[in-house]
Amino acid sequence: MLLAERNIAATELAGVTPLAGDQLLDVLRGPRSNRQPIDKGLAGGLRAWLSDACHVEQQTPPSPLVITKKMVAGGTHHRSSACTYEFVRGALVAALFRLVVTCGPSEDPFRDACEMVLAEPHQGEIAAFLASMEERDRRGLARELLLHGRNLAARWPDLLPSWMPRTAVAMNTTFDGGRIVLRGMADLVIGVPSHHLPSVCLVAVKSTPLHSAHRDELRFLGLVETLRSGTAPFRLATYSTLTGEVIAEAVTEELLKNAVMMTIAAIEREGASK
Repeated sequence: MLLAERNIAATELAGVTPLAGDQLLDVLRGPRSNRQPIDKGLAGGLRAWLSDACHVEQQTPPSPLVITKKMVAGGTHHRSSACTYEFVRGALVAALFRLVVTCGPSEDPFRDACEMVLAEPHQGEIAAFLASMEERDRRGLARELLLHGRNLAARWPDLLPSWMPRTAVAMNTTFDGGRIVLRGMADLVIGVPSHHLPSVCLVAVKSTPLHSAHRDELRFLGLVETLRSGTAPFRLATYSTLTGEVIAEAVTEELLKNAVMMTIAAIEREGASK
């Protein structure tokens, strides 16, 4: 049964107080007084730790080992090639979020999200899935997108241009001579890089209620951003467009070290499975 056909308020939202407007903005910003000066040696130390722990013995592996946030957070191997309803809904909600952030609320969330996703390269699976849907299921998916669109219009705050909001930011870094690739994408990046204090916040968007794996996924992205840019972000936030809840935390050295350990475990699991 489709999520849109269930009583969402009773099953998914009980006890959840959605954040909106200035309250949500405050969570994304966090207290400036808690920011510590940039540790310019931190990224190099984390990279050295990863390289030492995960050196690939093969001199010419058949292909690079690509590690994603799902592997790190869930302890599972590569996602099945089968496209699911939940995967498509998540992709559409993420596209809708990017539209709202950059252009404002949508009058037809399902249509606009579909147009955005299908305009992207390499989305043949989603296009085929949407084309094969029965009309009843398509209407259910459209109702869900309408709900998420209304939630975003009512809750998501306007971001100042000075925050330089950037959507769908790809984050990749390699080590061990290119044999291992850490790959991810932030739905939203806000803040201007600074030479003195960390000033970038990474935001991930989910179409479901939040759970602990979502925090681990974003910590992995925080690690990738630290390794690729040389500077750690100051804050991570995961936002549910369904419930309005947020998991947000400051980026600390301890957080990044934990992310390294989870990444090493994922590399060992995925490397053993190849």
